[in-house]
Amino acid sequence: MVRQNAVDCLHTLLCIQLRYAGFAPDHTDESLTRLKGLHSGLHQSDGQLLFRTCSEIGQVIAKCLPQDQLSVLLFMLFEGLADPLTHCSSAASVIINTLIRVRGASLGDQVPEVLEVLHIRLQSISQEQVKASVLQTVSLLASQNLSAVISSLLTYPLPFDKQMAEMWQSLAGDTTLARKSMEFLTEKLNRQLPYDEKRESMLRKNVTRFATLQPLLVTCALSELLSAGESAEAVSVLYPHLFSSLLSRVGSSVGVRLPKDPPSNYVSKERRAQSRLPKTLDVCSCSVEALKALTARGKDQEVLRIMNEEGGWDLMKIPESHYRGVSILARAMSRHGASHLSSIVEQLAPNLSSPYEGQRITVAAFFGELLSHRVTSDLVLTETLLSSLLPCLVDTSTVVRMLSIRGLGNAAVGASLKIHKYSTNLLSAMIAGMDEKDDPDDLITLEAMSGLSKVLAQLEENSVQPILINIALRIRPFFEKDKDEVRAAAFTVFGNLSRFGDGQSKADFVEQIHSSLVSLLLHLNDSSEEVVKACKFTLRSVAPLMGSENISAMFRKHLLEEAILHYGEFINDLAKHIISDFPEKINFYIMGNVSFFKSTWPEIRGNAVMFTGFLLGNLSQEEVQSVSLEHVCGAIILLLRDGVPSVRIKAAEALSLLHEL
Repeated sequence: MVRQNAVDCLHTLLCIQLRYAGFAPDHTDESLTRLKGLHSGLHQSDGQLLFRTCSEIGQVIAKCLPQDQLSVLLFMLFEGLADPLTHCSSAASVIINTLIRVRGASLGDQVPEVLEVLHIRLQSISQEQVKASVLQTVSLLASQNLSAVISSLLTYPLPFDKQMAEMWQSLAGDTTLARKSMEFLTEKLNRQLPYDEKRESMLRKNVTRFATLQPLLVTCALSELLSAGESAEAVSVLYPHLFSSLLSRVGSSVGVRLPKDPPSNYVSKERRAQSRLPKTLDVCSCSVEALKALTARGKDQEVLRIMNEEGGWDLMKIPESHYRGVSILARAMSRHGASHLSSIVEQLAPNLSSPYEGQRITVAAFFGELLSHRVTSDLVLTETLLSSLLPCLVDTSTVVRMLSIRGLGNAAVGASLKIHKYSTNLLSAMIAGMDEKDDPDDLITLEAMSGLSKVLAQLEENSVQPILINIALRIRPFFEKDKDEVRAAAFTVFGNLSRFGDGQSKADFVEQIHSSLVSLLLHLNDSSEEVVKACKFTLRSVAPLMGSENISAMFRKHLLEEAILHYGEFINDLAKHIISDFPEKINFYIMGNVSFFKSTWPEIRGNAVMFTGFLLGNLSQEEVQSVSLEHVCGAIILLLRDGVPSVRIKAAEALSLLHEL
């Protein structure tokens, strides 16, 4: 009876409204007639029937209610959402949704106020059915006022509370709305400044980066949307676009601090007190979590597994290891996400020209790792990736240049069957990279040498012959670099060149071997095990070209990678073979050793004077005439005053070998 009286009252009110609108007393309105016919459904207790009845009542109201009364009615109905009677709160929610479905487009200016009331109501609603209906209200409102709804939701403080997270997730309930919402948010993300830079003082070079609030909010909003299972269908359509946007966002978040307090005009006075971000919130972690959520929603379970097992997500958050985490992600995507790679590469490529170093580092690392996998060749991406990375060789960032060199070298692995097509550009890039001046940690030099070795391993003789000697000359200065890794890499490259040394340039290359032999032999007793292994490899590689079977056999026997070498005995025996097989080179080798008497490394000075002593000690009276003995002896005597006892001992031993000369 109460329900029937309520509908009758509503009918009377709407009739009065028609009279105010100027209709005649006998005017018949179809909607009001339909309202009268709902009496029978009001007596039923069936939930579905009551739902349909309330929905029809809402449609009648939506059609008849004047625009200036719509918002008043809505806000009164919002009060009913918290009614303790289940049927009342449910009826209120059904009518609200019906009104918004029909008339929601006209509420544009009132969207923030509506959302604020709904956010408050969600905190007190205990009935799941009503709660779901309220979240549907948000979804319906967004489907008609997308920009206004998203802009309003982005004014709420971080981290989002449970109710706000649910409101964001409600946008994923409809596939079309989910897709439009994600497109809207990613467009915002790509368009806005990711951080502000503040110099600590005019005299200091250190710059602190503070995240701007809007992109941070957008990132968290995307994370919430992607966490909703209903977003899967929209994600399947937008995956490359979302992936490239979020990966770029991660790149511009690394090492970025939380934003300072938001401007006073950004949020309402009521909400300003809540707007101070908690210190536990991490800018980069928010971005990584959004990317991780995308990977999960995109059903890339194998990518997730690899990233989790190898710690890729955590590596991405740390500035020093960020590019390593990105490389792991690229490797995982090349194996298990190949269907998306062409579109992802296309969308990421413009970010190599980004004004933000972090984004350029991220994309260079991603592209560089892709080039080491055959799938990029299969997808015809090699040329695109190479042409994208080549301009980065002059980037202002050392890390970007290093990653670009690494990527170009990786092309020899991923596109080995097509390497001849790119060999000229790749070799030029590697040689130029070795001469990098602004490279204090030798990162670029090391990558250039590593890449050069990879490229050389895939090329035929005719591709390398024209520049063989040039490469040999360029590599020699690195034999004496302070960094162990650089020396080892340089010796390894020289060893790899030996594969091309038996052709037209053999005579010239053999001269390069003789010029480098003293350095190779001295570093065979280097303090670095890595350098020792590199020298063993190179000496074994170049020996067949020297034309001495004795020396070649000696190197094959004693210079096995893991074998223990008795250095003194080895050098003594080698000196005898050198004297026997290369008599015209004796003075050349002795003077080469003398040049190392001023080495900064005591072990190399000791090795050099020992080698000199064995060479001189094994010469006959006739052979010694070709040596500048007085100069050499004077240099050895100077080493008797060396500051390192082991060097003085070896100098004395060398002089003792000369007593018969």
